This record gives sequence, structure tokens and C-alpha cells, in this order.
Amino acid sequence: MKTLIKRDIIKIPKDILVLYCNKTQAIVFKGAYGKSFLKLKTKVLVVGEKKLLQVTRLPFFKISNDQKKN
Repeated sequence: MKTLIKRDIIKIPKDILVLYCNKTQAIVFKGAYGKSFLKLKTKVLVVGEKKLLQVTRLPFFKISNDQKKN
């Protein structure tokens, strides 16, 4: 199993609902103050029972080296 780097894991508070769609490459956060929509460039794994987001380095599409550097 690949070891996880601490900076690649995000804890989700109890009062926040996270909806993730791999097809549209988007994530929605819903909480007491409203909703927030975020379009992603890399894949994210959601661990529901532990309320964690794991950010991966795998892109959804091919990225040129210039874009990677930016």
C-alpha cells in the first residue's frame, strides 16, 4: 500500500457535506453558510466513514509540462 503524505489529506468537519462527481470532475461543499462548487484538475478520493479527502497527483486529462510548472 502506498504511504500517504499528511499534506495530501484534508479532514472534513462534521457539519460539511461533500458531493464529488468523477464524471464532471467537480466537488460541491455544502454547509451552514451555503454551497461552494469547485472544478478539479486532479483526482480526489473521498473516504466517507473517516470524513477525509485525499488529493492525488493523477490528472483528469493530459497536462503539458509548462502547465505542470505553473
